[in-house]
Amino acid sequence: MIASESFPANESSAGISTGSSEDGEQNAHPTSSCLTEGFTIQTKTHVLGCDCDVCTKLRQITKSSCALEDQTVSPKKIIFVGYDGGFVVGKRQQKHHVVGCHCPNCNNYRRRCDTGESVCVKISMDLLHDMVGEARCGQVVFTAATEMQRRAKIGAANKGKNAWNKGKRHSMETIAKIKANTAKAMKNPKVKQRMKEAAARTFHSETTKFKIRRTVRDKANKKMQARNIVRARELGVRKGKVGVC
Repeated sequence: MIASESFPANESSAGISTGSSEDGEQNAHPTSSCLTEGFTIQTKTHVLGCDCDVCTKLRQITKSSCALEDQTVSPKKIIFVGYDGGFVVGKRQQKHHVVGCHCPNCNNYRRRCDTGESVCVKISMDLLHDMVGEARCGQVVFTAATEMQRRAKIGAANKGKNAWNKGKRHSMETIAKIKANTAKAMKNPKVKQRMKEAAARTFHSETTKFKIRRTVRDKANKKMQARNIVRARELGVRKGKVGVC
């Protein structure tokens, strides 16, 4: 889940305005305007500065994480992580995905946490249940079985249809760009390392290995024969002691 409140790193809990003061006193902190809306608790958005138990705990733990990061964090840069490492996905209808989930949302959250674009706020099991609801916790969204089902649905929907690029060819300019970018990428050590690791995970059968060896050998023989023919034409007819060779 992307948090709906933002907290400066050095803001104290006493500086949050609840909006219930009779004299309308505003927070004296210059960055108090960063607070835009309250947290969403079990599909219901609470008001800004809500002093319920769940909002208070979320506010405290979020400000602690922001203080550790030593920066002012906007709402879109806060991501809640469950006690088991799974992300809390969604803003209005949050769901807790299992750890290691590879759905698009979890992949995006994982990338943002790894690159430092967002601040991960880890919450306990009890707080996670109060925030999301126990029934919405530990959901398995993306597995090998669901991926096979997804691909089967796509294949069934596209059955009998021609591909959008069938019969089309790249222009000479596009081919030149592809060659240039490929040559540039092949000079990158990281790209070579990724290709090496991908090749190490590939296991061919004995039949496939035999076909690869045969194809490589046949191509090498054809190249050698072509070179020999060109060389013989360049040398021309050789004269021997007995006759013309």
